This record gives sequence, structure tokens and C-alpha cells, in this order.
Amino acid sequence: AIDFETANEQPTSVCSVGVVIVRDGEIVDTFYSLIHPEPAYYQWFCRRAHGLGPGAAAGGAAPMPRSSRKTTRTTRIT
Repeated sequence: AIDFETANEQPTSVCSVGVVIVRDGEIVDTFYSLIHPEPAYYQWFCRRAHGLGPGAAAGGAAPMPRSSRKTTRTTRIT
């Protein structure tokens, strides 16, 4: 599964991405990263939905929320 969050109404304003790979019903890999959006502004309705705002990506990637299932490995996608 893949999930993108946007900073505003523009489809190019991706501000975070999360990826989960599931095999045989088990989570085997995860990835999460914050992204500097383009255009670089956050609309209130987007901030309300995901809680990200200006400066979110300035500190680097936030940790991915913990899952109730154990992962066997984590690969960083660059």
C-alpha cells in the first residue's frame, strides 16, 4: 500500500509518503518520509487532515507510527 499526503489543493504538493509491503498477510517492509511540497504552502484543511505544516520536513523524516505487527526488515527507498 502507498499513501501520499498533500500540503494544499495542488497534486504536486506531496508533503509525505508512506509505503507498507504486505506478504501473506504480514507486514514485511515499511517506509515513511516527509517531503518539501511544491508549491510550498499548507492549506488549513490539509493540515487539519494530517497534522503536517510548515517546517515539518525541515527536521528530517518523522518516524513511522508503530504497527501492531512485527516487521522482518525495513528498507530505505531513495
